[in-house]
Amino acid sequence: MVKKKEVKVFIEPPDISDISSDSSDEELVQPHVIEETKEPEPEVTPKPKKVDGRKRPRSEAEKKRLREQLARGREKSRATRDKNNQLKRLKKKEEEEQKEKTLYKALKKKEKSKREKNVLIEEIEQLKREMKAMKNRPKTPPPKKESAPEPKQVQPKPQPKLEPKAEPVYQQPSRPSNIDILKMLKSVSF
Repeated sequence: MVKKKEVKVFIEPPDISDISSDSSDEELVQPHVIEETKEPEPEVTPKPKKVDGRKRPRSEAEKKRLREQLARGREKSRATRDKNNQLKRLKKKEEEEQKEKTLYKALKKKEKSKREKNVLIEEIEQLKREMKAMKNRPKTPPPKKESAPEPKQVQPKPQPKLEPKAEPVYQQPSRPSNIDILKMLKSVSF
């Protein structure tokens, strides 16, 4: 392989006293082409085998035993990696299921609150209609009681009977009046 290089050589300008000749600037800078010779490429020699510190070479049986050990090691490491990958997949799947459960619970809670809110809104609307109906109803005077009260009959006191006392029966409180419900609803904000 031949390489060519172009080299510019600068020549010192002639003395001013020798201006008699017609020289130009082009003469001062003269390009020269230098050809380089082909360098021989170094020969690639095979690398010597790495010495493992053994005095004698390994026998075929020993090489075979070492190969089997390597193969078993590869199998074991592959099994370990597969097991770890499977555990990671299971863990990730459980985390996703847990996230889905929390999202499902949050959604159910939100839907439940919406249903309760809708029920309350419907109840408010119904109460408003009832209030309008009550306002529109004509007022009637309360019925007059008779001026002469009826004589009360005095009854003798009955003798208390000795019976075992029964457990008191729990009575549910009665439904609050419409006015009480409206007062309660005014205190609730939506």
